[in-house]
Amino acid sequence: MNNDFMDKMKDSSRQLYAPWSRFNQAMLRNAEKMTDFSLETMRHYSEMGLEQLRNVSSVDSPEAASSFNQKQTELLNQLGQKMLSDAQRLTELGNEIRNEVMSAMNEIYSQNASSMQDAMQSAASNASKTAEDFNRKVNENMHKAANQMSEAVKQTTQNINKAASSVTAGATRNTNDVAQESEATKPAAKTTPAAK
Repeated sequence: MNNDFMDKMKDSSRQLYAPWSRFNQAMLRNAEKMTDFSLETMRHYSEMGLEQLRNVSSVDSPEAASSFNQKQTELLNQLGQKMLSDAQRLTELGNEIRNEVMSAMNEIYSQNASSMQDAMQSAASNASKTAEDFNRKVNENMHKAANQMSEAVKQTTQNINKAASSVTAGATRNTNDVAQESEATKPAAKTTPAAK
């Protein structure tokens, strides 16, 4: 009799903890997904920034500066497309999190409807709010990073244009100076004395 009672207690405990365990596992899976997404996104943007720095450092002539400037439009288009796809993926992840949490909470609710209803609604609301806050913060950070990168690209482009203009002006001045020195050093024409 004592063994039967203990077995029933164990079964009841398992039934009580199983949905919460599934809920915790769902939260962990989703935290892993969001972390992987965030790390991958930051890695991609960092690589784009480093590639941009490499391109800037290779500008060594007016032709290279002109080529670099032409590539900026392509880079900005690429950056915009990446940000749109990241925002879409972030929305999908948020929906997945919400659906998993709600599914786990519904399972808990069905087992413990009368005693757990208020706690579950509060937990689901908090989980949903946490997911929304996380999504909002990641979006804000992505937009800040994109704006900073865009501003850095703009500043770099302006600096390169100024440098290219200076190089071109210097080359033009040097050419003019050489031409003037060449004119100045030409021997003067000899004049013959007038016949008497």
